[in-house]
Amino acid sequence: MNAQDSSQSEQCFVPETEESRRHRERRARRDWRRRLRLHVISRLTDDNLRDLLTRPAEERDEDRNILDMETVRQYVPLEFEGRPVPDIDAPEELTWATEEAVKKRLCGIESIYAYTWSQPYNRTTRLVALWYGEEEPQLPEFLQDVPYFELRLGRDPRNIRPQVSCKILCVEPQSISAVMQPTRSFSSLGFLGLLEEDTHNGGRVRHVGVTVGHILDDSIEDIVELETDDQMYSVQLHPAPNFERRGRRRPAFRNHLPRFRSCFDSICLLEADTLSAELMDLLHISNAIDCNALFSVPEGIPLVDSLWDPALLDSEHVLKSLTQMLPLEVHKHGAATGQTTGQLVDIEDLENNDSHLKQTLGDDTLAKQLVIEWLSPEKSFARDGDSGSLVYAKKNGKIVPLGIHHGSDEGLRLSYAYLLWSWCEELDRKLGLRLTFCPPGRCPN
Repeated sequence: MNAQDSSQSEQCFVPETEESRRHRERRARRDWRRRLRLHVISRLTDDNLRDLLTRPAEERDEDRNILDMETVRQYVPLEFEGRPVPDIDAPEELTWATEEAVKKRLCGIESIYAYTWSQPYNRTTRLVALWYGEEEPQLPEFLQDVPYFELRLGRDPRNIRPQVSCKILCVEPQSISAVMQPTRSFSSLGFLGLLEEDTHNGGRVRHVGVTVGHILDDSIEDIVELETDDQMYSVQLHPAPNFERRGRRRPAFRNHLPRFRSCFDSICLLEADTLSAELMDLLHISNAIDCNALFSVPEGIPLVDSLWDPALLDSEHVLKSLTQMLPLEVHKHGAATGQTTGQLVDIEDLENNDSHLKQTLGDDTLAKQLVIEWLSPEKSFARDGDSGSLVYAKKNGKIVPLGIHHGSDEGLRLSYAYLLWSWCEELDRKLGLRLTFCPPGRCPN
């Protein structure tokens, strides 16, 4: 290597920060736990599953985990890939693996569209498979009449209608607009986020606007412009690299994948480098954010990490905590209806029918959806134009971001939002990108 090459290498090297190191270690542990659960699932036969799902409440703790360690260790090893699996964690790993194994067995039943848990959340809580249609699906024999599984008639997911403060509006070519003078659809900007590459990819940090993709899906060009309550701004925003849509109804980074997954195909990040300082100040809400205020943050995680990162905690921790809080008052500020309030009443696992097939390996990020009940027919949580808005709870005067609104079933008076944790996890796993809220001390501006 000559001196010039050495100099260029030094310029490209970005030293790893302490926060990045902690994030990398959390990512490695999550990936290890995912592989551990796949290992446990591979050892569970139908007879094993039936036995585990019929164990009575007296043999379980408050989180539904089987107490008998001899039973647990029949399936969960003492160590895996050189890492110990301590007794304190092994029962929970078996519980999650058992439920994932059940979903795997049912993946060919098209009328089962999602999974949730029965409420209240305690030692008797059951895994619930939600189905729709005219005919109740036939369960395999090992699942019939077991106390820890339920088949429940849900709603028809085909009735969820996308619903296309701060508006984002599609920009049509002038030649089209001049002739057709179309009614312009609009949606909501959820929040101004911070997108950070890992240090191996350069460590670049930049602002992005976060919204849902269907605002662009019927547009000829991937361009939107911005409007606030006070005025229209001339600035135009484009999808960030890897998030271009170009009529495919999914971001570019998912184009090569064999299946469509509505949760992740809806991710839309807009380049925000052209925003003025005035707009940046207007869109920043960092001082009011605490992403994990609803949850108990484990020891060893610095407070500064927990404020801005929606995917800091493991999914099990987030889902279990939220489920125990249901019903939970939530809010959103949309471009159409402004500030509204509803009740978070359920969290659904949007399980896809082929989610466990081998060809989808690497496309198994948990896709979760928030179900929000309207307060009344007159007090709708969302209307057309509110898609993309941030759904959040409040705790001690802070905003706790939970999801991105994407549609409603007006007949059932329910609205739906994709869990923000799922989006952040997908970007991290597929692209090595961290999506967070913008800490004042690390703001690129």
